[in-house]
Amino acid sequence: MAWEMSKTRLEAFSDGVIAIIITILVLELEMPEIHEGDGGSGLLHALPELMPQLIAYMVSFLVVAIFWVNHHSFFHRLETTNHTLIWLNVHFLFWISLIPFPTGYMGEHPFSIAANIMLAAVFLMGSLAFKIMSSYSMFRSDICEDSLLIAEKKRIARIEWIGPILYGLAVLAAFVDTRISIGMLVVTPLVYFIPAREKKRIKSDRDELTTKEYANGEVKVIWKPHKCVHSGKCFNGLPEVFNPKVRPWVNVDGASSKDTIDQVQQCPSGALTFEKMDAEKV
Repeated sequence: MAWEMSKTRLEAFSDGVIAIIITILVLELEMPEIHEGDGGSGLLHALPELMPQLIAYMVSFLVVAIFWVNHHSFFHRLETTNHTLIWLNVHFLFWISLIPFPTGYMGEHPFSIAANIMLAAVFLMGSLAFKIMSSYSMFRSDICEDSLLIAEKKRIARIEWIGPILYGLAVLAAFVDTRISIGMLVVTPLVYFIPAREKKRIKSDRDELTTKEYANGEVKVIWKPHKCVHSGKCFNGLPEVFNPKVRPWVNVDGASSKDTIDQVQQCPSGALTFEKMDAEKV
């Protein structure tokens, strides 16, 4: 039997690594020396000194948070994992695990060319690693869910180029003027909130266009992915017909038409329905 790691375990491991990265980020913040007699005024006077560190921390925190949200969305699109995906995910985690180091350097030397290049380059490599992993899953493997339309895959692929392009420009901008590079590092994470309208349009297209049919001459099983709540009743009740780990995931010849119809009728969301093609044989 082939070795396989569940996507739940892989995602849980990734969540743990990302949580540690965020913890290390906040530990990089250094409090200035404040005398006890200064009270609140001492902290206020120290704020200008703290601002570069706080800005670097906030930018890196937001970038890591975006990576985490996108990583979760990415795993939601997967049916399963494979050996290549596991190592592509490790490659992605390697780059984002480096974020605390240039963040601390940037906080201490905000206008240093080296600090700007280092932070932008780590963001660039992290976004590229994620892009490679996502593109592999959609276009070079069979681990994505059946319901993902080719048009939807292409739209996702276009959106995922935002980070690598802007972070690459931030690296180049650092050689010209570090203020431009800093501005791009601050603005780029905010751009990720713009494609929300595009994602809504993708979902609308998916709801309207996606319907899969599987027939054996006696019965036709109709699947509407946008209605599916992934309750597991179908493949737990009749795995001979419903198996999300193979393609196509519905094999109508795997059991009698009567058993298939009985199982389809138990679908809680209405994502699975059927049509009798030859009533005498069913």
